Amino acid sequence: MDFLPAVEENERPRVAWAPRLALALGLFLAALVVGLLVGALGEPAPPGQENEVQELGGGTGWAALVIAFVVVPLGWQYTAVPLFRRLGPLAPYRVEVHNWISIAVVALALFHGVELMALGDYRGWLSGWLATLLMLALFVHGWWRAYYRGLWGRRLWRIIHWELAVGALLLSVEHWWLIELSKGG
Repeated sequence: MDFLPAVEENERPRVAWAPRLALALGLFLAALVVGLLVGALGEPAPPGQENEVQELGGGTGWAALVIAFVVVPLGWQYTAVPLFRRLGPLAPYRVEVHNWISIAVVALALFHGVELMALGDYRGWLSGWLATLLMLALFVHGWWRAYYRGLWGRRLWRIIHWELAVGALLLSVEHWWLIELSKGG
């Protein structure tokens, strides 16, 4: 039921998968380590207040949420194909642009969660980590899309990918809402 023809993705040069995967996992690891260090070096704020370290954690959470809402249309064929056709030479790289921006979102979410928990701020930890887990599932599902499409078919792969994306976005919004309620806002 595709109304737009797919952009041919096989005509572009491709970097070997191992260095790309190493870079992605390296970004995740760096986000975890830096988040742990920043959170461990900070001091918790008095009750009812937030310090700079908590504001940094909140800012990275906000950035992850906003970018996550932007990256969904970039991955959706019906919105991204017309956009990328106007961008000319970037058109064959639509999926890669979507994947790498998504990897940045996961790295921001990992930093956000680890940094705030290392600081001792546990507000909304369950919803935040569940949303991050869904984002990691999206990473695995999208990174090895050729394998999963071969296993399930393109249609089922798309349905599962959309369900994971919608679940991650809804849990992320719910996480933000719980944090705002805990502030009394």
